[in-house]
Amino acid sequence: MPSNPHPTGAEARRMADLLSAYGEIKASRYCEILVAAALGGEVMPPTFPGYDVRCPRLGRVQVRMRIKGTDGPNPRISFRGEPADFDVLVAVHLDADFGVHKALAIPVAAVLPHYARRKQGTALAHVPWADLVVDPSAEDITGRLSAALKV
Repeated sequence: MPSNPHPTGAEARRMADLLSAYGEIKASRYCEILVAAALGGEVMPPTFPGYDVRCPRLGRVQVRMRIKGTDGPNPRISFRGEPADFDVLVAVHLDADFGVHKALAIPVAAVLPHYARRKQGTALAHVPWADLVVDPSAEDITGRLSAALKV
């Protein structure tokens, strides 16, 4: 976790470099820091229930990520239980070098139908990236996250 709960883009870039070189932080934590830096949010502690970043504009943000090329031909975002404890999902698809390939902000109300269509008996659901990208409620925030890495 960054020493400052309000990370800068430079801090996110340093974390990306460390992750790429040493694998010392989890990629998911790196994404949370990057989202907070890009959106002016506050990173929540790793054990905080329900959401990862608190953001003035988006509210409670759940960050989910995938690394391009590591999840086969059909990238997806997984949920263990109904998405409910956050206001917005930020789904981040990283390049192999931890740059931002694609990032979307999607209100939880728009995520729920995707979850319901893919929900399994165990309440696990794998929502395809292809479904999220075309959702009319999805806001493309790729540029904002990429810009935070260039600071």
